Amino acid sequence: MSHLRDIKDYGEQIDELFYRVETSIQRDITSLQGRARVEKIDYLLGRMRRAQHLLESYQIELSLLSPLEAHPFNVAYRGYEEKHTSLDSRLNELRQIFQSEEQVDASGAPVGMTNRQIIQAAETIQLESKASTGRSLAIIDETIKVASDTTKTLHEQTDQIERIHQGIEQVDSNARTAEKQLRILIRRLATDRLVLVLIVLVVLAIIAAIVVGVVKKKGK
Repeated sequence: MSHLRDIKDYGEQIDELFYRVETSIQRDITSLQGRARVEKIDYLLGRMRRAQHLLESYQIELSLLSPLEAHPFNVAYRGYEEKHTSLDSRLNELRQIFQSEEQVDASGAPVGMTNRQIIQAAETIQLESKASTGRSLAIIDETIKVASDTTKTLHEQTDQIERIHQGIEQVDSNARTAEKQLRILIRRLATDRLVLVLIVLVVLAIIAAIVVGVVKKKGK
């Protein structure tokens, strides 16, 4: 159970990191200028590296689960990977754009994105984030369904095992009862044989007495 707890904890941390990065891209980037924007992007890229490390730990814990337990979390992991790749790619694109903005041409005029272009880029990221969130929600729904089906299957298997165990106990009880009855029967048979032997001995004794009487009479 500790592996499941660790996986859920890693998943919560990854979700929180993705949410903060997306929020920062949509809210903070457009309000910054010049070098501050590049530094903000670098910070967010650092957060994405942290998310990558969490994903690696998530995958390691997955490898310690049985295939049945790991299946729903494998689905969630693929969703995390997709979202990480999308966010990381957009952040690197923005960093290149913001760095180019700091350069100047021969006439001294700045080269790069206008504020309007930056806003459009942020809006594009926002749309992509919404689409990625939608896909993640779909994956989560699928994960919940798979987990529910898995739980149902486990319950059914548990009930089946309990029924088998009850059947084994019944068979064992029947075997003990049969053994007890067999012992009683054997004792009865032994008693009956003893009685039969005694009857035979009595009959033999009577015959012997008759024979002796007859012999005695002939002798007289």
